[in-house]
Amino acid sequence: MTARRPAPEPGSRERAAAARTCAGIRLELLLALEVFGLAGLAFTRPILDSFGRAPETFLARGASGSDVVLFAVAVAVIPTLVLAVVGAAARAAGTRVRAAVHLGAVGLLGGLVAWRFGTDASPWAPPLLVGAGVVAGACLVVLRHRVRPTATYLRYLGAASVVFVVQFLAFSPAAPLVTGGGDAMPSGTGEAAQAARDGELPPIVVLVVDALPTVSLLDGAGQIEGDLFPHLAELADDSTWYRNHTTTSAWTFQAVPTLLSGRLPADPSPLPDATSYPDNLFTLFDTTHDITAVEQISRLCPAEICPPSDGSAVTAMLGDAADWWRGALDTEPRDGARMLPGALQPDRADELTSWIAEQDFTPGGAPGLWFHHVILPHDPWVVVDDMSPYAGVEAEPYGLFLHAFWGEVGADVARQRHLLQAQAVDRALGQLTDELRAAGAYDDALIVVVGDHGEAYTPNRPMRGMTPAQYEQVAWTPLVVKAPGQDVGVVDDANVWNTDVLPTIAELAGLDLSWDIDGVPASQAGAARAPGDKRLLGSELHEIDPAEGSSFIELDGRAGFDRVLAADPVEGEGDHAVWQRTDHGGLVGQSVDQLAVEEDGVGTLRVEGLDRIERRGDDPPLLELVASCRLRPEQVVAVTVNGVVAAVAPVQQPGPGAPEGDTVVHALLLPDAFTAANDVNAYLVEGPPGGETLHLLTVIGA
Repeated sequence: MTARRPAPEPGSRERAAAARTCAGIRLELLLALEVFGLAGLAFTRPILDSFGRAPETFLARGASGSDVVLFAVAVAVIPTLVLAVVGAAARAAGTRVRAAVHLGAVGLLGGLVAWRFGTDASPWAPPLLVGAGVVAGACLVVLRHRVRPTATYLRYLGAASVVFVVQFLAFSPAAPLVTGGGDAMPSGTGEAAQAARDGELPPIVVLVVDALPTVSLLDGAGQIEGDLFPHLAELADDSTWYRNHTTTSAWTFQAVPTLLSGRLPADPSPLPDATSYPDNLFTLFDTTHDITAVEQISRLCPAEICPPSDGSAVTAMLGDAADWWRGALDTEPRDGARMLPGALQPDRADELTSWIAEQDFTPGGAPGLWFHHVILPHDPWVVVDDMSPYAGVEAEPYGLFLHAFWGEVGADVARQRHLLQAQAVDRALGQLTDELRAAGAYDDALIVVVGDHGEAYTPNRPMRGMTPAQYEQVAWTPLVVKAPGQDVGVVDDANVWNTDVLPTIAELAGLDLSWDIDGVPASQAGAARAPGDKRLLGSELHEIDPAEGSSFIELDGRAGFDRVLAADPVEGEGDHAVWQRTDHGGLVGQSVDQLAVEEDGVGTLRVEGLDRIERRGDDPPLLELVASCRLRPEQVVAVTVNGVVAAVAPVQQPGPGAPEGDTVVHALLLPDAFTAANDVNAYLVEGPPGGETLHLLTVIGA
């Protein structure tokens, strides 16, 4: 007789099902905690560490304190959430499938952790790093599957992501964006300006151009090269050109706040925002002017005066983070520490001209204050003089290492690209002054054009480094000031610093500043400091050390200024002056049919991206040419596109790592020669300038 199984207690099945559900949820949470820990090392740590050390990236996106908090939380949570959802969905296929999916996630994240650490800390090539990541991921899968304590360790590791977020929000250089708010208004600054008014205040236009050294503008006789920069030269004819103006920092996030506040930069530097610099150009004129401001990596205009633009800063910043993280896959420096989201976009020249066209400069009502900091001619160099876009072989300038140091080859073409982009800025300046004249505001306006810092193009030297051989290229920047009603040009060689820009604006507007500053009006600079007294904040990249007990380098101002006045970076003449490299530069723009040619095949040129040059397609044309060859250094090569000489370049000795015996030809190709499909040829140039013979070279893809 079979024993009867006792009937289940009422509700027991429901309780058992609930228990299984709770156990499943608990297990999923534990598995998610393991993923959370590994994702923290793979994503949260590197992203928050990099972005935390570069708070200007958040300023560039106009992020508020709450945006920064949301960004940090999203970086920490999103990868885990995605993988946890995928894993939980796999449970429907059974426990074995769920376990396999989890092991796959652990292996993937473990490999990414190893790869990311290797990218940050080792000089290994990407294939080696990927291989190391695969091995590390496989080892972690074995440990997680066979060694029980591994799971416990990974779960405790989950706390690391919390630590990374807390450290970022509370202790990183970006922390003041969260704790300080960034929007504090000083008390009484605007009211003091209002009380100091003496008659009607002028409209004010301030254009800050980024990375433009004075030496780039000159003709060898200390004058602005009018053929290359006609609009700046025209403005200078109505203005005071402070030719001996220098910056006090080689870095924008220090130099721009100095320009706008009159205060010397400090080490360590505070955030370039309204909390750190509450007394500045914008707060001075808040109650007297209608202010329109475009800042890039600063936020000195408080939100009460300059409301942030619509749009999600968090979404944009997460896109920036994803781009930065992926950048290491493409041999880093493309989007590394130099990344300025939203400020270094290829269309920033178009954005400047669009902004100018959108402004209403017509007098009436309160005067306007228009401020625009344009990240030009700062690299990436992506437009020529007429603002037409083009592409380079790589995003990182050829010959520039770690975005800081020039090698043997590359600096001369980089200067050429820089000069073309400076000409594009000059074109935009012409549009600005034309708009002011058309509106009837030019004569009465106070107009300031100023560079924040310079850059150097010297082989085997840092691009921003203060070295005895090149400091004049970094420290001296243009300052042109048109006073209201001024129509006669003046060249003033007094020793002016960038701390003097704001007090000069205040003096010309008839205002007294109500806070302590380190500068003086430019009209008083000659009496305020010695002619040779030039200072610039120290940096690890500088080869000149600061004075004892000081953060500032002391420069030989007299010698540096003499070198500035003698500078002539463009020795060519005519429309193609910037393109005319070497003594044979006059060939550029000529048809090869008009030249003496010997088709004798004297060598081979192996061109990188040759197919991109030949087939333009819908993308901007590839104008940069990098080619290897076996020609002798100092020989000269002419490159033709569709039968027109598009570049003349010297043969140069390459840097370390090139095959023995190889030399390199580096050039920028004249865009006028390009069509939809392009025939590229090259010739060895021999003979005197004006009587050259061209010997055909074989051109192949590298």
